[in-house]
Order: sequence, then structure tokens, then C-alpha cells
Amino acid sequence: MEKRLGYLDALRGVAALAVIYAHATAQLMMNGGLHDPVENEIAKFTLVYLDAGKVAVILFFAISGFVIPFSLFKEANAPLQSFAITRFFRLYPVYWLSIFVWVGYSYFSLGKSTPAREILVNLTMLQQFVGVKNVIELFWTLQIELVFYVLCAALFAVGLLKSPRQIAWASILSLACAFVLAAARGFLDQKLPVALPLALSIMFWGFLWRRATIDHAPDARAWVARLTPLIFLAIAPIAVMAYSADHGFHETWWRYANSYLLALTLFILFTTRIKIYAPSALFLGRISYSVYLFGPLGQELAMKAHPFLPQGAPALLTVALAMVLTLPIAATTYRLVEKPAIAMGKSLCRRLQQRRDERRDALRPEPRREWKLDQARN
Repeated sequence: MEKRLGYLDALRGVAALAVIYAHATAQLMMNGGLHDPVENEIAKFTLVYLDAGKVAVILFFAISGFVIPFSLFKEANAPLQSFAITRFFRLYPVYWLSIFVWVGYSYFSLGKSTPAREILVNLTMLQQFVGVKNVIELFWTLQIELVFYVLCAALFAVGLLKSPRQIAWASILSLACAFVLAAARGFLDQKLPVALPLALSIMFWGFLWRRATIDHAPDARAWVARLTPLIFLAIAPIAVMAYSADHGFHETWWRYANSYLLALTLFILFTTRIKIYAPSALFLGRISYSVYLFGPLGQELAMKAHPFLPQGAPALLTVALAMVLTLPIAATTYRLVEKPAIAMGKSLCRRLQQRRDERRDALRPEPRREWKLDQARN
């Protein structure tokens, strides 16, 4: 990522830690591990009222919108092919590793076996689209990312991704789809996927935000000024219609609305007024994908260690331990798997570009013979 956008890496890293905090704290709450009244109130505020994990995920979506579509404009030749290759090598190798590590840990430590079909379908990252359970619950966000990639590639292919107006309309249409699905979910009492179009709307908004704040495109600024309040105003009614009834995830409309409104506010703040460039945060951002994927493993290891902590130790010390245990795992997987895979993808793109150049040169017509003779006489 460009140096000037390093603050986005830092924000992504902080969001990855927030996901670990949310999941580990929620597990402690469910297991009755929060005995201190102050800790209990902190946990309630950050999870029950704000949903810190959802805030972090929405930040991920906005950051993806800010960064991912721009990569399509970096390649002058075969940009769609390069985009597909680099995204594949960026996402899949370490994702596959997280599946096998988690399946192995679940079997040998928790005594849980995972059906082979479930594992195989999860390897595609498309499992929820065919009704197969995620091996790790947080995989659901990656499938939304894939949908966004496909939509960006399609818009780029037809020449619409450069236009702020078209980007804004992609966000608006996604938001309208979320509104319709929310209404149908509320009135029909059916569990419809409201999160998908709402996330897509925020992703397209994130790209428009980049065009306005980094590229300083006047038309992008004009559309951002219209679209931003529209999204803020739409979140509450969407949440009320879709999440007034619990469909199995302890959903409440106000927590859903709070998480989206807070995440968007934080994203605006940390991409304009407050930009984090601390080296530790930048490093955390670089390994944030591995932190996200292996956070559940760090959390489980921390829960195993929880009974052995000193009596009377703060329960949130276990949450901190989950983060501490995750970081070396993530740093190792980043260095041994994620980083080499990214380099492999870029190398493959370069080789394919070299072959295209060679074929183009081979098809180039030879200079006329008369011209060669004239050159020889001179």
C-alpha cells in the first residue's frame, strides 16, 4: 500500500484486534467469567450496546471499498486478469491454512470432527451461497468481500468504475436493496440477507470517499455530500425493520444501528482528522488478515489458560492474552504463507505480462525489405 495510505493499514490492524476483543469477551460473558461489576459493565457497553465486533467488520468493509477498486487501475495491460490473480493469492492460501489448522485443533483439542464435505466446500470460500456452514464463523465477511470484487470487476469491464456518479448509484442501489430486504424480513418474518447489500453500499461509498478525499475529484465530492447523509439516515429504519425480531443471533435493532453509525463515524474521523502512523500499528495492519483468521485459535488458547490465571485476576486479562497469543501466530503465518503467496501472485502477473509482450512482438510485421536495403546502403 502507498505510504500515504499507511494509516488505513493501521486502522485495519486495530479493527482486527477489536474482533478478537469482541469474541473473547462474549465467550467470557456466556461462560460467567466476568465477575467484577466494572468489567461486566464495560463488556455490556462495548458488546451489547455498541457491538465492537460488528463495528470492526464494518470498518473492514469501508477500508476494502477505499482500497480494492483502485487496484484495477494500476495495471495497464490485462487489469482484470491481474486483479483476479492477485486477489486469489492474497486471500486463499492463508485462508486454506486457517481452515486446516482450525479443523485439526477442533479434532485433537476439542474432540469435534468436521465433515469432509464441509471442509471441501469451505475451501472455495463460497460455502454460505450453497447453504454450507462456515468452518469458522467469521468467514461470512469474506464472502461479502468476494461479491464486492466481482461487482467491481464487472463495473470496470463496462467502463463504469471510473465514474463517481456510477459508483454513487451502485451504493444507492445497494442501499435500496438493503431497505427492501429489511422491509420484507420485518413484515414476512423471514431471515433475509440484509447485511450483504448494506455492506456493499458501504464499500462503494468507501471507494467514492477515496475519490473525494485522496483524488479530490469535484464530482466525487458532490456525490459524497449527498450519499453520506443518505446512508446515515437509512441505517436506523433498515435496522428497525430487519432486526426488531431475533432470528437466532440475539439481534436488536438499536445495537445494529449503533454499530453501523459508529463504524462510519470512526472511518470518516480516522481517514481525515486522525491518521495513525505508529510503527506498531502499521505492522499490525500488515498482518491483520492473519490476525483475523487466526484470532479464534488465539481466543481458544486463552480460554484454556483462563483457569490457571491468578485467582482474582481481571477477566479481561484473558482477552488481552487472546490478543497476545494471536499475534505471534499471525506474524508467522504472514511471513511463511501470506507474504510469499502475495509475491507469487505478483510474479505470476509479471510472467503473464512478459508472455503477452513476446506474443505481441512476434505478431508485429517485419519492416519492408526496401527500407532495409536503404539502411544498408547508408
